[in-house]
Amino acid sequence: MIRLFIALDIPDEIKEEIIVIRNSVISNPLDYKWEAKGKLHITLKFIGEVKDDLLEPIKNEIEFISNYKPVISSFTKFGFFFSRGRPVILWLGFKLSGEIFHLEKELNNKLLKFGIEKEKRDFKPHLTLMRIRKKVSKDFISSFENCKLPGTEFKIDSVSLIKSELNPKLPDGRAGSSIYTTIKKYNLMGGL
Repeated sequence: MIRLFIALDIPDEIKEEIIVIRNSVISNPLDYKWEAKGKLHITLKFIGEVKDDLLEPIKNEIEFISNYKPVISSFTKFGFFFSRGRPVILWLGFKLSGEIFHLEKELNNKLLKFGIEKEKRDFKPHLTLMRIRKKVSKDFISSFENCKLPGTEFKIDSVSLIKSELNPKLPDGRAGSSIYTTIKKYNLMGGL
């Protein structure tokens, strides 16, 4: 079995800007364990575990991605996902040009033939900045929730099919982080 997802590739210089902004929000950013720069992406479609022999057919089925135009994007806000009233994920939201929502729907429809279910929730573009494992203060939460982001606009011109391998548990019993490997990159060239 292989665990897969499809993601919008964020340009490196934008990842650097995100890290600078993130670090400027709080006074002690080095005290936290952030998602690595190489793992910053916007998930377009989580596929999940599929049999290894489906990898090539899936790669071929989603070739249509290259028919789409590059995506214009900008930051919206920081936010949190909560579990039982406790923040578990810090995320950064994005505004994306409209065509990406058609691409997301087409991916859902094309992957049905492999038994991959359609996403039940609406696509809300975001990236995970931190998986919160320790208690964080109310000041930490409000600092991010009240942060005014710059109006940076940038272009996303590729989408990747990515393999996610879950690391075994750490010696203290916590789950290890996952390792991402790009299987195939699809350049957004529609209209060129």
